[in-house]
Amino acid sequence: VCLDYLAPSKIDPKLLDPKHIFEELDLNPAKKANVLQQKKLDVRHRDGYEAGVTLLYKEITAKDFLLHEDALSVLSEYNKIVFGDAEEDRVARDHAKTTPEVAACLKDL
Repeated sequence: VCLDYLAPSKIDPKLLDPKHIFEELDLNPAKKANVLQQKKLDVRHRDGYEAGVTLLYKEITAKDFLLHEDALSVLSEYNKIVFGDAEEDRVARDHAKTTPEVAACLKDL
């Protein structure tokens, strides 16, 4: 393990001096917490639910989902995509890509 190790002729005295070794450490005690003074806490402003909404469960028809400009917001706001009676909904429901798995996934967003 120590092949070709050359021992130093002299050991540096700084390595044996604890003041030199630990001079980077802050040896002063930390300030004690003052439990008698109250801190002013930052008040968080929480938005909560939409105004006037009493139901948290929302459904959207496949037609409205397909015609919506921002599909990502629809997926985050609604819980279920349903196939209604409109012609567009029937076309989407009967499409070859609408497998039973896709229909099951649309029931639970």
